[in-house]
Amino acid sequence: MSDATLAAVANRLPGVTIRQMRLEKLQLSQPGSGGWHFYAQDSDAQKAVSLAVAWAQAFASQVESQVAGASAGGLEPYITVDAAQSIDIQADRSPGLATYISAGALFLLALAAFAILFLDAKP
Repeated sequence: MSDATLAAVANRLPGVTIRQMRLEKLQLSQPGSGGWHFYAQDSDAQKAVSLAVAWAQAFASQVESQVAGASAGGLEPYITVDAAQSIDIQADRSPGLATYISAGALFLLALAAFAILFLDAKP
């Protein structure tokens, strides 16, 4: 999410601003194994795929340039980075936060109903 990386994405995809990318378009997932997953949200699925691919490639390019300058006190020279999948990407929609909130509310409502029906309130 650095300025340089997002500026490279904005230059590659006209019509998308750095502010939009930071506030609503981009999400980053970093599992413990070190593999990073770049996600993008847009009403047009193909635009979201293009945005995610551009972001991953810009990130890989920025890291490679930092590693190349490692002798000047940058990153370790042994770091490798590769955009592992940048073609033939599936444009799947992930459930929104509202879906999880609704499911949690329904679960709590059902749990409360069972508690009222099956727990005896007599002292």
